Amino acid sequence: MSKGIQRGLIIRALPEVNSLIADRKRDGTPILGTPNSMVFSKLLINQLNAHSDAAWLPHVTRDKLEKAHWIVNLCADADEYGQSMHLLAEMLEGLDVPVFNHPQHVLMSRRDTSAEILKDVPGLIAPQCKRFRPTHPDDFQAVFEQNNFAYPVILRTWASQTGTNQIIIETENDWARIHTIPWGGQFMFMTQWMDFSNENGDWVKSRIVVTPEKVGLRHTLIGQNWKVHSGERKEKQIDRELALTMNPDRWPHLVKIGEEVRKRIPLTCIGIDVGWKSEEETILFEANAAMSIIAGGMTPIYRRLDFATNIHRCEDQILDALISVTGQPFRKTPAKLFDDLEGAA
Repeated sequence: MSKGIQRGLIIRALPEVNSLIADRKRDGTPILGTPNSMVFSKLLINQLNAHSDAAWLPHVTRDKLEKAHWIVNLCADADEYGQSMHLLAEMLEGLDVPVFNHPQHVLMSRRDTSAEILKDVPGLIAPQCKRFRPTHPDDFQAVFEQNNFAYPVILRTWASQTGTNQIIIETENDWARIHTIPWGGQFMFMTQWMDFSNENGDWVKSRIVVTPEKVGLRHTLIGQNWKVHSGERKEKQIDRELALTMNPDRWPHLVKIGEEVRKRIPLTCIGIDVGWKSEEETILFEANAAMSIIAGGMTPIYRRLDFATNIHRCEDQILDALISVTGQPFRKTPAKLFDDLEGAA
């Protein structure tokens, strides 16, 4: 493996919004993780660690960047690492070094910014999204009125990728709900809610995986309401979801959307969550590099091999992109199902 490998640099940063994540290895050894970072499998991260140095922002010098043969930026969220990404982008200016997930492109993936960039992608509806920092409860309704929102709207705190601290305002009588989330002193996003239920009454959500040479499908979930998340699902539902996920060629419109998003937000690896009413009409939820793509959490036991096969396909897609950007001969080795899928970067 070492033959032909040139030493690179892995960029990390301390979170600017949330806290470090505490976890432990299987042997009980404590570890700390950074939220909203790009997540690689053990196979990928072990290879990267063996042939690179770690650099933590803001303690990165221009000289260290200049000496790197390639750079992999693991900071994946434009809110969580906004200051770090601005700093890194400035230091990289004028340098001729390949960068996996360039900080300029990470900044383009912020919820409100990406909604504006992607608002006229054919076949994709990007709901209006506004970022603001309220200092008084009346500021919420003021933003709603000034930007011509219509009920319902979704409110969420910044640097949130999991539905935590998220509420829906369905009528003018619901504004008191803002006091159920910790909005004081924080930036907030207001997003126009859109009905994406299909003709069968299902709420279908897909995660598209986009790299420079390929568009893939990580998963499809089917819910009974607009809050579609992975969790306990019955076997018949899992069969329906996998029938969609394992046959992405049936949904060419998702591939077209991924190709167009890639042109506008050219991250090396970006996940796109969409809800779709039909083969021609999809709703954008978010598009960024912070999504869980390779990690195997919340995967049901039923048909786990099929889930593992698809996740490994996504891993190969990302590894191909990593090889293409860095020019390094990283190897592909079959993972031991979910043993290698549980590792985070």
